[in-house]
Amino acid sequence: MPKKIIKKNNPTESSREDKMMVILEDMRDEIKIVAEGHSVLQNGIYELSKELGGELSNFGKELTSVKKELTSFRKEFNEFRNDTKDNFKILFEYLSRIDDEISDIKNELKNNYKKKGWDVKWRKAIEERVEKMEKMMKGKDFSMNILRDK
Repeated sequence: MPKKIIKKNNPTESSREDKMMVILEDMRDEIKIVAEGHSVLQNGIYELSKELGGELSNFGKELTSVKKELTSFRKEFNEFRNDTKDNFKILFEYLSRIDDEISDIKNELKNNYKKKGWDVKWRKAIEERVEKMEKMMKGKDFSMNILRDK
């Protein structure tokens, strides 16, 4: 029988290949773990993006609504301010006319007293009535009907 020739590998080459295979398998396992982690992170980021996108969309809608309300409020406030200015002008004119009338009455009383020699008692009574009118006008609560009746 012929002799079998068994070829023996060099022990250092075989152990080198084995070590390389082990290292490559370890690297492959580590790369798989990293890839799986990347996939999990990517899915998490996608879900967070969807959730935040919806929240940002709602926030944008609410902000637009607040902006519209603020614009409406600003318009109403400007109308109120203009109405108030107009009412103060009317009130000032009304009070000015009353003040003028009171001054005219006082002057007329003084002139008539001097000309006609009215007695002091009657003059004092008229002056007291005018003073009462003045006091009443100072504390009077003017309604819009009084202001609009020119």
